[in-house]
Amino acid sequence: MIKRHLIGVLWRIKNGIFSFFQIAISKIPSKRVRHFDIILVRVDLIGDFIMRYDALQEFKKYNNGKSVLLICSEFAKPFVDNDSFFTEIKCFNIKKVSRSLSYYYVFSRFLKKCYADKIYFQAWERYIEGDMIISCLKGKDIIGMRGITNRDFLQRYYDNKYTKLLEYPKNQHELLQIESYVRFTINPSYHYGKNPMRLVKSDFEGITSPYVVVSISSSRNEKKWPIERFAKIVDSLTKKILVVIAGSGKDDLSGVESLLQMVSNRDNLVSLVNKTSILEFASLISQSLFVIGNDSAAVHIAAATRVPSICIHHGAHFGRFLPYPTSVFEEKYRPRVVCYKMDCYNCDYNCIYKETFPFRCLSNVSVEMVQSEVDKLLLELGVV
Repeated sequence: MIKRHLIGVLWRIKNGIFSFFQIAISKIPSKRVRHFDIILVRVDLIGDFIMRYDALQEFKKYNNGKSVLLICSEFAKPFVDNDSFFTEIKCFNIKKVSRSLSYYYVFSRFLKKCYADKIYFQAWERYIEGDMIISCLKGKDIIGMRGITNRDFLQRYYDNKYTKLLEYPKNQHELLQIESYVRFTINPSYHYGKNPMRLVKSDFEGITSPYVVVSISSSRNEKKWPIERFAKIVDSLTKKILVVIAGSGKDDLSGVESLLQMVSNRDNLVSLVNKTSILEFASLISQSLFVIGNDSAAVHIAAATRVPSICIHHGAHFGRFLPYPTSVFEEKYRPRVVCYKMDCYNCDYNCIYKETFPFRCLSNVSVEMVQSEVDKLLLELGVV
């Protein structure tokens, strides 16, 4: 216990020193030589960016012809790379910004040359990386959100870098937070879900329509439903329809190898794990009959491209990202959430069952629960 406490103290000291130098770097003077009408700051990972795609399209409708600088993480780059709407796109490595002073220093030199009439940073959970970027920019109006993050002195320091901070209820769904921000800044009558994502179709060798995508990925291993249970769902599906397994990384590759050993009908099964770019992955989903997956970008891409999906969900942030609110999309395109509700739901990843892996709430989701939802969707889509 003493050792753990000491580690915690040393960690806070380290972060404090690091933050001091970050602030010092942001204060180094520089001549503002690059003017834009608008600067958009985005620090999203893939799933978050997809969820905000609808709002981005709304923004573009109301700002056509203006000079716009988009500052976004490298994760979002494939989705905006060829978008002629933006005057310039500056991508950054989200991990390096908050962990490497040398990287942040070089990046800050670019930021401190830029200024704009309006700067927008929409994030309910105000990540430190976004605040660090905002602190290096200059604008007449810098509009952010008060957010749910509490970083004590740092929070108060960075709050002062904004000209307007919007207040929203903490129990509101992420999509409704996005909707509220757009209503305040761009279009008072905006409703989330007006702008579906359109993707260029991709051809995949050995894959013909119709097919179902089973995505075994997730950003955290604790959020991955056991692979042997996915195998049972896949085994039942391959008797009726082509199944494409999607994922990325060493863990998913190992997972799909295990899954292939457990499935009896491999003739109706294709693995594209580690074989697609993120844009190809999104295109694969957009052309599918429906998607089954963990809490991950896959189900958000499905929703954005108006493809039905089934999400096998944990309880760490239940109601914040999933399920979707009933006010967005048609019902058939809102991800169907299969979950096992427990009293400890909404633990913010502070699981009280330390000995379980994945999360106990997720491991309590049975094959029968998921199969029931799959059978309902197959019936609705006319697959028998």
